[in-house]
Amino acid sequence: MGKLFPSRKCGKVLTLTNQNSREILITSRFKKDLAQLAKRYRSIRKDLNPLIEQLQKGELIGMFLGYLNEFPDHWTQGVDLEDLKENLADLYKIFTSEEIPGIKRVAEFELA
Repeated sequence: MGKLFPSRKCGKVLTLTNQNSREILITSRFKKDLAQLAKRYRSIRKDLNPLIEQLQKGELIGMFLGYLNEFPDHWTQGVDLEDLKENLADLYKIFTSEEIPGIKRVAEFELA
C-alpha cells in the first residue's frame, strides 16, 4: 500500500484496494499540527498509518456516545449502536423513575 503520508504537502490520502475503501481528507490544520508534532515525535507519521488504514477500510474506531434530549448533562456510551441504545434506555428508565434526586431535566413550557 505504501506510505500514507508521502510528503508534508499531501492534501488527501486515497486507497483503492476494494469497494469498501474510504477517502481520508487531511485538513491544512491537521497537516500543520502534524508537522509541529513530528518535530518532537519523529515516528508520528508511521504511528498514524494503522489508524488511517482502519478508517480507509471503513472500520469504526472507538465507542458510540449519546445522550437523551431531556437529560443533556448525562452522556453514555456503547461498543456499537445497539449497545448505546440499550444504555440510553436504561438511563431514561432510571431518570424518569426519580430514583436519583436532583437530575437536571430539560422541559418546554408555554407562557400564557
